[in-house]
Amino acid sequence: MAIRIPSKADKQLIALKDALRILAWQTYKAENDVNGLDGYAQFQEEWLLNDIHKKKLTEVLELIKTLGYSEAELQELRRSYYARRERGGYTEESPLPVAIPF
Repeated sequence: MAIRIPSKADKQLIALKDALRILAWQTYKAENDVNGLDGYAQFQEEWLLNDIHKKKLTEVLELIKTLGYSEAELQELRRSYYARRERGGYTEESPLPVAIPF
């Protein structure tokens, strides 16, 4: 294993992809009538195959804009998600985080 020090842009990209994962999981649960973490394994399989993982920062920022969100909105969604998880531990609304490949 090599040691890798991510750039500020890399960290921004990781955070935005994670925010999109959280948003996608919330949507997945609603659209598939999933309770708790019951469907998270299937969601994770599909998420890891999503083209988002091939996108560069500029492409992700464009996608976010196309979806009608701002970067700040997604960063806030992510921040509140992890704050809620820290306060109450893992709950039905808080899937375990996944590693996001570069």
